[in-house]
Amino acid sequence: MMNTKHFTTRRTLLTAAGASLVASTLSACGGGGGSPTPAPPPPPTPTPPPAQTIGLSLSGSQMLGSAPVSISAALGVAADVSWALAGGNPGALSANSGASVSYTPPATRVSAITPVTVTASASGISQSVRLALYPDAGAPGLSLLAGSLAGRAIIDGVGAAARFNNIVALANDGNGAVLVADLAGAADGSTFYPSTIRQISASGAVTTLFAPARGHADGNGADARLGKVSAMAVAPDSSIYLVDWAADTYYLRRLTRAGALSTVATLSPPLTFSSARVVVDGNGAVTVLTSRAVYRVNGDTLALAAGSETDFAGSVDDAGVAARFTAISDAVAAGNGDIYVIDNFSIRKVAANNSVSTLAGVATAASPSIALDGAGSAARFGRPVSLAFNTGGQLLVLDREDAGRTGYLIRQVSLAGVVTTPYRGTDPKNFSALGPAGTATPNRSLTVTSNNAIVLASTGQLQTQSDASSATLLAGLENDSDERVDGQGAAARFVNPAYLAADLSGNIYVAERAGAVSGRLLEPTGLWLRKISATGQVSTLVAVANQLTVTGLAADADGNVYVSTRFPRATLIGEAPGGYIHKVSPQGVVAEFAGGKPMQQPAPVDGAGAEASFTGPTLEGIDSSGNLYVTDVNRWATPAATVLRKVTPQGVVSTISALPAGLNKAPDGNFYSADAASSVLYRLDANGIKTVVAGVAGQRGTRLGTLPGGMDAPPAMIATGPDSFAVISGAAVLRLVLPH
Repeated sequence: MMNTKHFTTRRTLLTAAGASLVASTLSACGGGGGSPTPAPPPPPTPTPPPAQTIGLSLSGSQMLGSAPVSISAALGVAADVSWALAGGNPGALSANSGASVSYTPPATRVSAITPVTVTASASGISQSVRLALYPDAGAPGLSLLAGSLAGRAIIDGVGAAARFNNIVALANDGNGAVLVADLAGAADGSTFYPSTIRQISASGAVTTLFAPARGHADGNGADARLGKVSAMAVAPDSSIYLVDWAADTYYLRRLTRAGALSTVATLSPPLTFSSARVVVDGNGAVTVLTSRAVYRVNGDTLALAAGSETDFAGSVDDAGVAARFTAISDAVAAGNGDIYVIDNFSIRKVAANNSVSTLAGVATAASPSIALDGAGSAARFGRPVSLAFNTGGQLLVLDREDAGRTGYLIRQVSLAGVVTTPYRGTDPKNFSALGPAGTATPNRSLTVTSNNAIVLASTGQLQTQSDASSATLLAGLENDSDERVDGQGAAARFVNPAYLAADLSGNIYVAERAGAVSGRLLEPTGLWLRKISATGQVSTLVAVANQLTVTGLAADADGNVYVSTRFPRATLIGEAPGGYIHKVSPQGVVAEFAGGKPMQQPAPVDGAGAEASFTGPTLEGIDSSGNLYVTDVNRWATPAATVLRKVTPQGVVSTISALPAGLNKAPDGNFYSADAASSVLYRLDANGIKTVVAGVAGQRGTRLGTLPGGMDAPPAMIATGPDSFAVISGAAVLRLVLPH
């Protein structure tokens, strides 16, 4: 019996084979009715239409007052554009369609910052631009937004409103007031010229008596020239004797209260008189002291009275030139012509007849010692720096315990040589960018007024000893921004604020360059980002102690903040290439937004997010669409090269040929900049004319009120609305309102 399944399969195969054979035969003989119809080609793949894009640009700022602004739409594909103003927003659009429109604010200025949104639509997609209406900025002038106004400057005022820059000499004027020689800072901060003579009343009122130009010239008032003063004494006739250095020469000068300056004598050689002191006794006799000798002034000549400039035998009690001194650091004259000096670690007396004796302490101590009360040589001084007579005829000596820097002692020395310690206290501190945070600025001068007030001078402030263990501020105020403090307005503290940004809600952002400079690093690192709300409340958004240096700051309309950073300069490797753009959310969340791609060789690389690289980025600004613009310096190229980069809101980095023409233009159409070296703020108008709008060139120090006011080395300013700006001045953020 045949297997049916097997059969059926075989028949099928045979049938198929036969059909194939027939077809082959017909083909070989040309039969079969011609060639088969070829298969039709596949239909072409349709090219999708280009995607529509909308880019919006403004003719002016997003910060509006009463002036209109034009908004233009650039499309990727030609199409009709429709425009809409968000519901409930004040103001009006000039049209509902077209390539551009004009938005006009309401006729009446708003009373508070008011958001406005304008939307362009085309081909089914939309793009919006954020604007903000601002109230009138108010009266022109400078006012405090947040932070501290303390610091170094030459500013007259009363008490804490006054400022001193660098007090180098202190003297009692005999009428209840004191005088100081205060060295003004040069415009670039590198030297301390010229000298100013200032008077401080018993109530702390500071007045500048004499502030001539730098140089050396005798004359009256503005005709006189004064160099670098290092010592000062007041004569019974109220004239002031000064040790003055100019053109590599030391001089003894005399200044009358009427402003007449004259040269008494030339002090030569310069090296000998580099630490000279001057005293005047009750009879008007003038004495100049170097570290090793005492000279009586006779007319325009100096006569050696005691000590020797060439014999370094240590401290020796004897008569006149047979006596020796180790290191005279300060001196005071008694009414009878006797002079008392600090000589190393002792108090010594130069009598009117030029005999020298030791009153207390031991001048030849090998090193600073613990301060010990006692009589004569049994007493010990730690590091005495200044001395004066009180109204009771006792000597007061400003001393330090075992060379300590954080506390001082005031020792009382009787004319019999008995030493006690009736007063002590803590030195003020200065928290400037010139040293580590909290650097003590020791009280280094002491005097006693005719009212028996004990006055102490540090570099930037005066105090009066109020009781046995504390002092009270008399005038001036050292920088008190020792740490970050969140709070309202003047209660807040910033530590070396350096960069500013502002959003459209009235918030101001401050980046501090406040990380410690230590080890091999030559500049601060870390990100400290602070926020000042529209009401003046200061908060900390970010506090990150990383190994990156902040170089720039920008904020978008939604309150996102962008920070550019690079690797810091260091002692051994210089500066490593690389950098980032960070994005900080309104909640303070930090993310790397662009940059960070490892580089085989230092060079900028375009790309998205972490696929891009920067060599040395600095944020220059942000446009109304949220695009960031960056200056990227490549110091490792030969020659060094600077390229310009654009970062989109999506984090895509590209290289561009130029920055947008209107980037960072203020609402009034001008450009503004801060000049820290000259302590002024500039406006650059459309004609390229540059003018000072605030501050006085070369006069460092914050002065609030009417313009021009005063600025303290401002590193940054940012527009906060029409006619208003935020400005960093010292450790404070100020509000500047320009005339309008």
